[in-house]
Amino acid sequence: MKITIQKYNDAFHSKWNHFLEHSINGSFFFSRNFIHYHKNRIVDHSLLFLNKKDQIIAILPAVEIGNQLNSHSGLSFGGLVHSDKYGSEISNEIFIGLKKYLLENKFDEFIYKAQPFFHLLNQDHSDHFNLLNLGATIIKTDVSFCISLSENFNPNKAKKRAIKKNKDHHGISDSIPLFDFYKLLSLHLEERYDTKPLHNFEDLEYLLNAFPENIKIFGTFVNGHLVASILVFVFKDVIKAQYICSNEQGFKYEGISILVEYLHDYYRNEYQYLDLGTSNDGPESLNFSLARFKESLGAIPKAILTYRLKI
Repeated sequence: MKITIQKYNDAFHSKWNHFLEHSINGSFFFSRNFIHYHKNRIVDHSLLFLNKKDQIIAILPAVEIGNQLNSHSGLSFGGLVHSDKYGSEISNEIFIGLKKYLLENKFDEFIYKAQPFFHLLNQDHSDHFNLLNLGATIIKTDVSFCISLSENFNPNKAKKRAIKKNKDHHGISDSIPLFDFYKLLSLHLEERYDTKPLHNFEDLEYLLNAFPENIKIFGTFVNGHLVASILVFVFKDVIKAQYICSNEQGFKYEGISILVEYLHDYYRNEYQYLDLGTSNDGPESLNFSLARFKESLGAIPKAILTYRLKI
């Protein structure tokens, strides 16, 4: 198969989204409507891979950072997206062609944060093989803590007792207003980590309006006051807790734990995992206190790999 590589431009907007919608491993993360919200903060250098009939056979969301092509520093992960008409031989051709493209366009390196293994049950992993075959190395391994949604909710004994003791204090809603959520989130991050949300209010407002089926906000109330909240991203097989926040009263009454149990029951058997996110303090270290909390809820760590290919 003869493959050509085309840099994305706005003329491909509809074709990109149509291919993504019908792909086997696509994510709403890679929709041009999602990528659009931070277009002023990145230099987009996404690629389309075309066959000899100029039909799209794969797409790669990516950004340009100096002499580096990165898939994808502006998102939680990147990765090659393809249809079900795909196999190891085509994958091999694509990555050989990609390396040639990078060389011709004077890139020094390619950074590839692969889609998490646990995101799609039928995910093709030939990208990992082909990157290693071309000389790439794994430069980072994140771990995301996941709870199975096909099994009973199974926190440890201490957490189970704490949830049972405090559950009657709570009233739960699956439609928390963004303003209330963002106020609680900002307070949580400032007080506990001296930082601010990755997304500003306007970003989240845009994304909620653009992807109402993929972004939801859950919260729990004590005495009529919002004390804990979780914003989730809904993928094909995974529910990802993008933001988890609580105030002191929420911690006192186990608000986050009770919300996690609620999310488990809410999405049970429709999806594979509830992903509580990473617990990294830095590139090579874990926040073990946060990891222990997630593990107390029955979550187990699952790897997300990042590769570097020197050109």
